[in-house]
Amino acid sequence: MYAARATASEIQMRHPALHPLMRSMLVDWLALVCQEYSLRRETFYLAVDFVDRYLSLTKNVPKHRLQLIGKENLFRDMGREVVPFSKYILYFFLKKKP
Repeated sequence: MYAARATASEIQMRHPALHPLMRSMLVDWLALVCQEYSLRRETFYLAVDFVDRYLSLTKNVPKHRLQLIGKENLFRDMGREVVPFSKYILYFFLKKKP
């Protein structure tokens, strides 16, 4: 049904700019966002799954786009939840950069 997923070493070979700890930092950040906004675990797991699938299918993702990929996957998966939408818009789109 689905193609076999790439292993961690295969993903590392496809993305030489990404350090192996960057994915774990992204997953930790996604977990904090999900905890902060009381999102379901399913939303977190789906976002991480889609990040892994994306990384296994693409090549040479720059490291400054990794958080964007995670955010977009989480934002897409939040559409499956029945929660007020306004607080997520405030977090993702109106957050000031440091």
